[in-house]
Amino acid sequence: MPLEFLALPPTRAFHKIEEDLKTLEPGLSLAPYKAMTPKKLHEAIRKLKERREARLMEQTYGVWLKSPEFAKTRLLEEALVFLYEHKAQRQRNERLVPGYAYYSRVKQFGSKLTGYKAIYVEGREPRWQPFTENVAIAKAKTVMSFGEAEDFARIYVELADGTNGPLDEVRVDHLTEASLPALADIEEYCDQRWAGPWPWELPAPYKLRTIIEDNREMRKNAITEMQAQFRALIRRLDEDEMDKYEVITQMSDISDKVERMIQEIGRIMGEGLMALKTNATVSMGDEASHMIDQNLGNSLNRAAEVLTDLLTGLKRTTEALEKGDMSGGDMGDTGDMGDTGMGGEPGGDQGDMGDMGDMGDMGDMGGDAGSLADVELGGGDDTERLKKKA
Repeated sequence: MPLEFLALPPTRAFHKIEEDLKTLEPGLSLAPYKAMTPKKLHEAIRKLKERREARLMEQTYGVWLKSPEFAKTRLLEEALVFLYEHKAQRQRNERLVPGYAYYSRVKQFGSKLTGYKAIYVEGREPRWQPFTENVAIAKAKTVMSFGEAEDFARIYVELADGTNGPLDEVRVDHLTEASLPALADIEEYCDQRWAGPWPWELPAPYKLRTIIEDNREMRKNAITEMQAQFRALIRRLDEDEMDKYEVITQMSDISDKVERMIQEIGRIMGEGLMALKTNATVSMGDEASHMIDQNLGNSLNRAAEVLTDLLTGLKRTTEALEKGDMSGGDMGDTGDMGDTGMGGEPGGDQGDMGDMGDMGDMGDMGGDAGSLADVELGGGDDTERLKKKA
């Protein structure tokens, strides 16, 4: 039985194996694995184990001892096991705060923060939504939320100057429309009052990322199930119903095209529009970004709604034709749009569309990857950091 007190911590063991792998294959990067949630790491470990066992079965006894590929696969599997143990322990210790905003893939361009955030509320599905915000305003909101009454008085009453006249009511534009000198003073004050990293500088909790990942998979499965129903319907048609077969086949082709259009719009709104707004902000100012958001964002939302209605109508019409019910398949009644994978209500914001557009790796395989330090929550003395009151 190994002595537990002599065993390396999971993070140090991972580092050691990572160096061994780089010796075997210079330039090898484990960054994508570091950005995975524990759930995805567990799946990656399972696949590596299956690959290793398959090679053992295919080769004669002992041949694998001389195989560099086998050695790399075995080392990578061990490294991911240590990484999984570290992340699983962290996830067990994580506690999501209702009403708190969590951030992912945040970058700073000058005085602007851009990235994704999700607000966790118990009983509601969290979504990654794109955001762009002034650094000083983001810091002010954080300090006022978790600080004392004097912090609010200092920031909102004494420093902010966005509203002319008496402050007879609290208005967000008094802060967001403050002058540049006022914002500079506000940011300086916030830096003095806040100890440690800001919320957007920390990696997103694994619990939250797992919840969002599971919800995204459910929406993807809904579309996959719809496609399977079309294919099963076609298989059930016999040779005596060729005319009906041709109609169903055409509807299936249309459905596939509509689905691809919905996914493409999601990618445009999730990544393309976000990059366009960021570039417009940097080169032309906030007004250009706002105009792009208003003109293109709303139009893309409407296009997504129309295509979603069409996809639902195709499903209902096909079901009606299969049953021989010529009165069914009402295109006007779209039912629950959530089943289409678009995740939102008519007229919803484009943040939900961004989540649809990044179905493969949003929040998991993107940012938050670099060195193993990015995987950890970070240390340091948090005794002087402002805490949220109970």
